[in-house]
Amino acid sequence: MEHPYESYLWYTEEAERIRSRPGFHTTVWSQCCFGGRRTKWTSLLNNSRRVHLALHKPECHCTHQQAYEVRETPQGLEFDTAQESEYPWRMCLAYAEAIVADLKDLVVPPIGTAKLDMGHMLYNQIMGSTRGLQSEDLVYKLVVDVEKMLRQMEPGFEKQHLAGLARSVGLRGTDVRLVATKEEGSGREVLTPYPAFKWFWRNVLAYRWGTPQHINVLEMTAILTELRRRSRDSGQFRKRYINVIDSMVCYYAMSKGRSGSTRLNRVLRRIMSVEIATSLRPLMVWTLSKWNFSDGASRKYEAKTPP
Repeated sequence: MEHPYESYLWYTEEAERIRSRPGFHTTVWSQCCFGGRRTKWTSLLNNSRRVHLALHKPECHCTHQQAYEVRETPQGLEFDTAQESEYPWRMCLAYAEAIVADLKDLVVPPIGTAKLDMGHMLYNQIMGSTRGLQSEDLVYKLVVDVEKMLRQMEPGFEKQHLAGLARSVGLRGTDVRLVATKEEGSGREVLTPYPAFKWFWRNVLAYRWGTPQHINVLEMTAILTELRRRSRDSGQFRKRYINVIDSMVCYYAMSKGRSGSTRLNRVLRRIMSVEIATSLRPLMVWTLSKWNFSDGASRKYEAKTPP
């Protein structure tokens, strides 16, 4: 967060709360220290040690500053403050180089220099995968939770793992609620994505959509299609099965059995009629799109655009 040095913003309760968190820096510099023609003090609240070291110059020893003036021109008044609104190029370079170095520490090879271990790979997969997964602190907590699950997913213990998932159902008994993490500050509960990439997957059903629909309706229809496929075998009646999905909308709609969308409710009614008739129930598990094998298979029949 960047703002003028003596702005009232820095004295607000919200700014003080962020500033007091571990790992945060208040970086101060004047534009003239990076080639600007006039003194212009700026503060940057950030959590990058490299950015702080590259930009922090709390004392200015420049001797070439020009004074701020207002001049009258045929076009009107001309203010020197407007000429100082852009960042000096040297400051931009220092800032960009520090950010690049930070990113390389987070990203695994061949782009970055981070260790090629499971923790770093999970971080790169989870960070920014959805709009709700943008906080570093939150993503680090999810990485720990996913690593715990991965240690329980060993060959030869598949049934025990699935039984454990079935025991993690929510109160309604329709969804598997994996470890839920509270996001610091907001108190918002965030589900841990299921590491579906650990399993070996193969296609059993793929088809072209008959008519265009909203993506949420299509994904809910895919749940119905799989339920109907299983219901053709009477040996599947009165059973539960794990249904991995990457749509939060469908996940919560299935867990409640209803939705605010009329179109989704139509599909939900069809799903529940099959469930009532067969006592066959899908247990919904949420994962990331990039960890969902069916996400690639669903694009098998996409129309190819001409080059």
